[in-house]
Amino acid sequence: MQFSLNRCVQLLKLQLVSDRKLYLYGALALFATQFSVLLYYALAFEDGLFFEKQEGFVLEGFIIFNFIMAAVCFRDLHAGTSRLRALMLPVSVAERIAVGVFTILVVLPAGYFASSFLSAGIVHLIDNQVLLNANRFYFFNGARGIDLSFLKMFLTIFIIGLAASAVFRKFAVVKAVAAFLLLFVGINAVNSLFARLLLDKLPLTESMREQRVGIIPDHVNTFNHGPFGTWYFDTRDESGQSVLYYQVKATASVEMIEMIAGYLMLFGLMYVTVLKLREQELS
Repeated sequence: MQFSLNRCVQLLKLQLVSDRKLYLYGALALFATQFSVLLYYALAFEDGLFFEKQEGFVLEGFIIFNFIMAAVCFRDLHAGTSRLRALMLPVSVAERIAVGVFTILVVLPAGYFASSFLSAGIVHLIDNQVLLNANRFYFFNGARGIDLSFLKMFLTIFIIGLAASAVFRKFAVVKAVAAFLLLFVGINAVNSLFARLLLDKLPLTESMREQRVGIIPDHVNTFNHGPFGTWYFDTRDESGQSVLYYQVKATASVEMIEMIAGYLMLFGLMYVTVLKLREQELS
């Protein structure tokens, strides 16, 4: 079936109309959750609802919200009557994915940020007028820019959630969280392996050999390393006593290997998503 923009629009309208109660109750629940958490922050912190707390809550909450919505994107294909209704629609896999992606990346974020603006605005008014805290109101006003690492993490979480929604019939959100944790641990393990291979035999430079507080460094000792290209090690004397800690970025070649592996993983997840959706249509 050839891709049709008109069918995509019709499918989007159908979803918005048929799931209108779900969207309405979800919006009310989202607003209540955001308002409650922000009000708690305003009351619990001595400085009230300060700017950085607002910023962190909105952006981190958006990642979690987007992840959950991606993990339930294709829920209609996994349950009784809704599955039959969804499969009878004259739409292709590409159109179904396009509508799902548009809904998660455009429609639902619009609702999320509208709810965030309203709940944060009310709590900010309480914070300033009732609690008398002179805090600035955050809504992309004077905030730090969204860097590339944030976008990479957002894309990774989104694709994992989308793939989980297509693959798992039950408990897709829980299984998507488990998949993300396994991926995080895997990246951490690979980065630690590279670090140990490259740092264990690292020779001491002249500056590393300098005596500090009466201790003379003798060799390098590596640690378990965090993901995404940061390595940690320290110098130690002959008895194993730590002398000085160091933090370094991974080499360009290692970062390139990790980047290529990451993109291949994301491509593989999207490929699996397409295959599972086609399988749903044929089964």
